[in-house]
Amino acid sequence: MKEKDLGGKTLEGIDEVFSDIFNCVAFNGEKVMKEDELSDSNVYSQYHADGKYHEQYRDVAKYWNKCGVRLAFVGIENESQIDRYMPLRIISYDGGAYRAQLPKHSKKGKKKKQAALYPAVSIVLYFGTDRPWRKPLALSEVLTVPEKLKHLVNDYKINVVNVAFLEREQIDKFKSDFWFVADYFWQLRNSKEYRPGKKEIKYAAQVLQMMSALTGDKRFEEAYNEGKKDGGGGSMCEYLDKIVGEGMLEGKREGKREERENGIKVLVESLSEIGVPGAVIAEKVIKKYDLTEEEAGKYIDRYSKIPA
Repeated sequence: MKEKDLGGKTLEGIDEVFSDIFNCVAFNGEKVMKEDELSDSNVYSQYHADGKYHEQYRDVAKYWNKCGVRLAFVGIENESQIDRYMPLRIISYDGGAYRAQLPKHSKKGKKKKQAALYPAVSIVLYFGTDRPWRKPLALSEVLTVPEKLKHLVNDYKINVVNVAFLEREQIDKFKSDFWFVADYFWQLRNSKEYRPGKKEIKYAAQVLQMMSALTGDKRFEEAYNEGKKDGGGGSMCEYLDKIVGEGMLEGKREGKREERENGIKVLVESLSEIGVPGAVIAEKVIKKYDLTEEEAGKYIDRYSKIPA
C-alpha cells in the first residue's frame, strides 16, 4: 500500500472526518451522513486475472447504515497526480463491493435470505495544485471503442473533487480537521504561499501524517513527533515554529564558522518549500539571526524555493 494511502487513512478513517468530507462534497455541507451511522469495511477485495487471484486495496472504505438498514458502501481515494486509469480502478473497486453482495448459498445448496442490495459510492480527492483534474472522468474517456460497438458499451463515471480548486466558501464548510489539509492546498494553489492560522487541531498526529504523506515532506510529521503529544492539540502555527527550530539545529551541525550562513540557508529553504510567504520568513530570520530587513531580503532571494 502506498505511503500516501496510509497517511490519508489515519485521518479519513475517523468517522467524524469521513462523514464531514462526504457531507461537504456530496451534500454541500448539509449534515446528511452522521458519524454514528458509519462502520468500517474491508479496504481490500479480490479479482482474477492472468489465471491468478490478486488483491486490491482502497484508501478508506465505510458502510453507511441508518435504522439497521445499510444505505451504501462508500470509499475515498486520495490522489496527488492525475491518473489516466482511475475510471478502471474505480469500476474495479465498486465491482468488488457489488460482488460481495451476491446471494450466498447454504450448505444444503439453498440461497440464504438476502438483505436489500445497496449502492457503492466512490469519491476521489485530488490534491494537485498545478491544474484541475478534468479528464478522465469516465470509462468512455479511457477506452478506444470502435464506432459500431459504442451502442453496446456501458459508460461509468467517477466522482473527482479538485480540493485545491474549490471555492473558499466550500473549503470553509469542512468542520473537521480535514479543513487544515484542504486549506493548505487551497492556499498553495491560490497564492503559492501558506499562512498557518492559530485554529486548534483536534487530531494533530493524523493531520500532520496526512500532510507529510501527500506532500512528501517529512517535517510535518517530525514536527508533531518532537512535541510528544498524544493525539491532538496545537495549531499549524505552532508546528511551523517547530519546523523553524529544526532548521536552526540542522544549520548548527555544519560547523562553527559556517554555522550562521547554513542556519539561515536551511531555515529559508525549509519554510519556502512548504509555501510560507517571504514576509513571514523574513520576520523569523530577522528575529533568530538579528538581521536587518535588507539582509534578510538578500538571503530570501538567494535561498527561497518559491518561484518568483
